[in-house]
Amino acid sequence: MEPGHNATVATRVNTESITRDEVLSLIDRLVDKGLALWEEGGRYRLLHTVRQYAGDRLAGTTEGEGIQCRHFAHYSEFGKDTENKVRGPDQHEWLPIFDDEYDNLRVALDHGFAHQEHAPEAMEMTFNVTPYWFIRGHFDEAVSYYEKALEACPREPSDLRARLLRRAGMMCTYSRDDRAGTFLEQALEMAKQVGSPSTLADAFFSLGGYFNFKNRLDDSVPLLERSLGMFRVLGDPYGEGFALSILGDIAQIRGDLDKSLGLFNEALDVRRRTKDDRGVGAALVSLGRIHLDQGLRESARSYLA
Repeated sequence: MEPGHNATVATRVNTESITRDEVLSLIDRLVDKGLALWEEGGRYRLLHTVRQYAGDRLAGTTEGEGIQCRHFAHYSEFGKDTENKVRGPDQHEWLPIFDDEYDNLRVALDHGFAHQEHAPEAMEMTFNVTPYWFIRGHFDEAVSYYEKALEACPREPSDLRARLLRRAGMMCTYSRDDRAGTFLEQALEMAKQVGSPSTLADAFFSLGGYFNFKNRLDDSVPLLERSLGMFRVLGDPYGEGFALSILGDIAQIRGDLDKSLGLFNEALDVRRRTKDDRGVGAALVSLGRIHLDQGLRESARSYLA
């Protein structure tokens, strides 16, 4: 699908001197001539052939470079704080917005990685967009951008490279890419050397999650418990909620239903504190299933209803 815009974004991206009313007038003229389409929510989209023609005319020009840089800057800023936007109390409003803007985010990321001077911002943008990729299941595409980020990142050990390896491994796990374990083990070793406490906590968590995914529960639990303790010290409720949920799953698999209930109740409390509706729903479903396993149909219904 071709990227679309609204008039406000078009004003910011296309020139530094044109007003919003002038942009609206120009768009109306394009629509009247059948060269652009208005969409629901006040967005417009150029026809593919028109967009391609305009891109060819602007390619290599100072004006075209300025538009690309302003587009990249706008969507780099848009992608900030994605975690709270798509997991927080306003997630139902933000997720459709990210769906609408996803093609523009792709264009911005591609531009950033294609221009060395923008690579640091493109790497940070890759981090920022990851929660959206995770929720929407865009794992293969996420892996492709983390490959670009790792290629752009200096190879000497650093907190940044440890973070990139960790996220690349996490996305590879969900896309069933065989490189997942290697990335995650490298991330943990590097985080132990040069990582911040939050990077180290994330690395313990992700490798523990990978081992759980591979049914290596004895390897998984110590890493997840280590990450849980660190998330609590760091005040990271998202990490805490995820670690509690996976540990709850493992306890249930092992038949320790009382422990599993306790862990999922803790996860539910954390999800409610952060107003993460999706996380709350997942915890309630897990609690309902455990009650069903115990033959407690009435109490199970209270969670699953």
